[in-house]
Amino acid sequence: MADNKSCEVINRIKQDLKWGRISIHDLNNVIDEIGGDSERTGFDIANTLKGLKAIQREARKATASLKEFEGKRADHLPKAPLIQIELESIDNVPKVFYKGEEITQKIHVSFDWSTQTEKTVASPMINIEYADVTSKRINIKRISHNPLGGESL
Repeated sequence: MADNKSCEVINRIKQDLKWGRISIHDLNNVIDEIGGDSERTGFDIANTLKGLKAIQREARKATASLKEFEGKRADHLPKAPLIQIELESIDNVPKVFYKGEEITQKIHVSFDWSTQTEKTVASPMINIEYADVTSKRINIKRISHNPLGGESL
């Protein structure tokens, strides 16, 4: 059974893993690098490795629990709208969000929708063009949906 100091160290490592201050990869590296003569290093390598492997098992359990929790949390979060257009005043550039991310460097924004009949709704016609400045050249990208022409998001 571990002494109080060992328990404190194990609990500290668990907390660091839980809050992302260290990773399982870092912990594995420490376990792999420990070695040498216990008389020279002043500690018992075998017991240290056992303790670190126990910590590693606990870290894996904590990581699995965290992934499970994040998956459940994501199920309860509201989904971002497909397209959101905000216009603060008639003279402003509209803010356009696609799948929750703002589109910058907009060139053209077009959204056209009308009812088809009193009982059915027509699909909207959408055309958003923007400059992609992430590469050396400026590329024009387009998000479009044309129910008549077959283009789709």
